[in-house]
Amino acid sequence: RLPKILKTNANYKGGRYELALQEAFMAFDDLLLTRESIRELITIRQSYPNNPIIKANAPGIDSGCTAIDIRGQLRRLASHPPDDADERARVENAGGEVVSERINMGVNVSRAFGDHSYKRNTGLSKKEQMIIAWPDVKTEPLNRTTDTALVLICDGVW
Repeated sequence: RLPKILKTNANYKGGRYELALQEAFMAFDDLLLTRESIRELITIRQSYPNNPIIKANAPGIDSGCTAIDIRGQLRRLASHPPDDADERARVENAGGEVVSERINMGVNVSRAFGDHSYKRNTGLSKKEQMIIAWPDVKTEPLNRTTDTALVLICDGVW
């Protein structure tokens, strides 16, 4: 479903891929409210218009994607543990507490699809809740001469 949501997004059609990915992730998260509970879902969407690679650090535990160049160097997006300063500030502003890298002594992720019990503060936007589905998105050039691989990462499995 996420690829379909992305392809029908007006920003995707207009070539604004970073914003399209962010909006698609949020729309997909809303869709989960109408479906069976999904325990964990990690999706990475990549695109190559004019040779860039677009990486979305998808909600979930230790997920992301990276390119590896011929020297073996990785270029990876940052993760979002709940005890990260920005993540902690958002969680606390939404009425939550971060203890031992867990939100309200429960989940250990601050960005995720689902987990809607952490997204019920009606006084806040979807991007201000304790847990959000909003991904970090980074666009960088893809060098077809030196970049040798694209690696998808989920739960420490590369």
